[in-house]
Amino acid sequence: MIKFVIRNLIHNGIKFTKSNGEVRCSSYHEDDFLVLSVCDTGIGIKPDKLEILFDVSEFMATSGTSEEKGTGLGLHLSKELVEKNNGIIKVRSEVGKGTEFMVYIPLPTT
Repeated sequence: MIKFVIRNLIHNGIKFTKSNGEVRCSSYHEDDFLVLSVCDTGIGIKPDKLEILFDVSEFMATSGTSEEKGTGLGLHLSKELVEKNNGIIKVRSEVGKGTEFMVYIPLPTT
């Protein structure tokens, strides 16, 4: 499930980043979580779209930088899969500067 989520976030980063931009993946520990980050230098997401980004009832037809079509369904599924694994998904974005998705996966307790 987590492979699907990361693959979807990377695909979205590529889709919404111009050819001279970057998509970076990293991971780190924060409190009791492993955080997987996918950060791009793409077109960013408008604040009003950020509010409904993971909502499946809101159809969000979008086009990538090469006119690829998107519906937002992958992000909704990603959120569901992360939550089924007791995780959290967060997003930060600034129009014209890029977007970062952070997937918080709980670390096993010993």
